[in-house]
Amino acid sequence: MRQWFRRFRVYVILAPLTLALGFGYNGYDAWVGNDGVAHRAEDVPKGEWVTLGPTTVRLVSMTVKQSTSDSELPKNSVVAIARFRAKVDDVKKLTSQKKIFGCDSTVESGEGWVWESTYGIREPYVAEAVSQTCSGRTMTKDFKDKFPKQGETFEYVHAYYVPKERAKELRPTLAWYPDFPRYYRFAVR
Repeated sequence: MRQWFRRFRVYVILAPLTLALGFGYNGYDAWVGNDGVAHRAEDVPKGEWVTLGPTTVRLVSMTVKQSTSDSELPKNSVVAIARFRAKVDDVKKLTSQKKIFGCDSTVESGEGWVWESTYGIREPYVAEAVSQTCSGRTMTKDFKDKFPKQGETFEYVHAYYVPKERAKELRPTLAWYPDFPRYYRFAVR
């Protein structure tokens, strides 16, 4: 047995170390997000600006509106509206077709329930002229994309359908993923 251990001691010592590193790395990857998407939120205090890709963003307001008629919303739902103000830091990165600026938006309740943003919600909840994308993109009258200019401040809105009984302590979140994952959860109060 001693001869065998002397002969293979390097492997006997390295095997558990390799296993520990291998499983440890996979656990670390799963924790921080090995799929290019952030999995843990970075909390943003009320009114604070954060860098979100080529823009700097802050939450302006979070409102919950009741349905004006039963046909507009899913049953027993309200519309949660998060209004953001952003400033363009890098217009080339913002409008580049090779590297599309993308951002995911969700809203999280105090109980940990999460809902995706719902695009296409308009009057009376979101005005027609207001952008619903993080890039501030809107359309011109001839249906061409219009982006904010370098250094220009713009507002955009994300809207969500939320069950009425769960619409408490809502915190909007934004994730930006092309270069590195960032997942910001904005404080409302």
